[in-house]
Parts: sequence; C-alpha cells; structure tokens
Amino acid sequence: KMRSFSLLRQKLGTTALSGKYSFSTLANSCTTTPRHIKIVEVSPRDGLQNIPTFVPTADKISLISQLTSAGCPSIEVTSFVSPKWIPQMADAVDIMTHLSFSRNSRSTSCRYAVLIPNLKGMERAVSHHPDEIAVFASASESFSRENINCSIDDSFRRFAPVFRMAKDAGIPVRGYVSCVMGCPYQGDVSVGAVAAVAGRLVDMGCHEVSLGDTIGVGTVGEVKGLIRAVTVSFFRSEWTIALRLTPCVVCARVYVFRAVFSNLWMWK
Repeated sequence: KMRSFSLLRQKLGTTALSGKYSFSTLANSCTTTPRHIKIVEVSPRDGLQNIPTFVPTADKISLISQLTSAGCPSIEVTSFVSPKWIPQMADAVDIMTHLSFSRNSRSTSCRYAVLIPNLKGMERAVSHHPDEIAVFASASESFSRENINCSIDDSFRRFAPVFRMAKDAGIPVRGYVSCVMGCPYQGDVSVGAVAAVAGRLVDMGCHEVSLGDTIGVGTVGEVKGLIRAVTVSFFRSEWTIALRLTPCVVCARVYVFRAVFSNLWMWK
C-alpha cells in the first residue's frame, strides 16, 4: 500500500493529494455520459477471496441471491482456483451447484461468471455450466511472477487449452488485464505493454476485456490515453474499466467514468 501511495503521489503531486481539486469543479466539467453502462458485480469472488476467516457457503449464496434480486445483470460468483492457494474459494462447486438448481426453479436474466486460473480449474467448472468465464493476465512482468508465479508468456500458454474448452462448450470468455496504470513491484507500466496483453486476449477469443488499475494509481489523463490507445488498436472489441476508488482520486475517477467515452463501464 505504501508503494502504491508513493507512486500515486509522484503522478498527481502534493497539491492533488491535499484536496485542491473539488468535487464540484470536476463534476461541472462533465458534459457527456456513456451510451451504455454495464455493471459487473465481483464482490462474491474478489471481495471475499482475501478474507482470512472462511465465509460460510450459505452466506455467499445469500449475497449472490440478494445481488441477483437487486437487478445486477452480471455477477462473478466464485473462482475455480486451488483451495490450497485461496481457501476462501474452496466451495466453488457447492455454490455453482446451488445456483444451477436455483436458476432452473425460477426465471432470472442475471449471468453468473466464474474466474478460471488454468485448465484444471476449467475442467472443474465446465460441468456446472457458467454463463461466462473470466481469465486474468498482467501487463507487468513483475506482478505476473509475484501473483501467479509465472511469466506473462507462460500465463498465456496456460490459457490456450482453457479457451479451446470454452469454445467447445459455447461459453464466452472475458479477460482481465491487471496493473494497467502501475505496478507495486516495478512502478510505471507502459501503454504499449497494456495494449500488447489486451491484444493477445482479444486474439485468443475474449469478447470483452477489463483494464484494471489494480493498485489505484491512474490519473485522469492516463486513463484517457490508455482507452484511446487500446480502442484505436482493437476497435472491434468491447472494453471495460476497473478503477479502484482510492479516496484521494475518487472525484477524478467520477469524471473519467462520465466523460471518457468507452462502450462499457465497470465499477470496482
């Protein structure tokens, strides 16, 4: 967290961090709104996976049910990762089994997605018929090695059989690119590195790519530049933005969400 804050301070300067820019100033400068807003709710997976005390399966199912009833169009409900690495997700099969039964007993338009780290996870997930799967890659080589213990190239080699199985099963794939604005280990991440990873996900078959400011250090100008760059390169694909709402830049991020232009938007 200290590394992330230090990187953010370098980008914004001390005046921005001291609150010089007011909410009203930024809000009044917003003159356009996106044509379409899509909310992908990830709290049952991303919000719970790092909690040290295991959350009961019934509580997770209750959360998912309430989010569904609230009208969330898409929910990432769990991850088929090894329980050895993320014990909180050990009940992925139980959750999907319940959701499959529940969906058969009542009508809902909500789409349930699951995060897939590798072929073994896909093999466990496919029989439970998720509406969508998500895979993740990093724009930072250092983060990739620290987070999933392999290089970026190796991560894509892991994805290849996952994409083939998803295609055979008729399951769409959404891709995450992490650290698009900065990395806690290497610092700045170039737009070229982000575009390269995003392009590889598109080429492998992702129908949608989420660009994630994993550590919350992106500025307004950087976000605009990144979106322009990837849209010019891959204009046929759909893009989402996952921006962490750190207190010192929350107003700027409100501006970005209202004014930049992307086809899809995702709050995180």
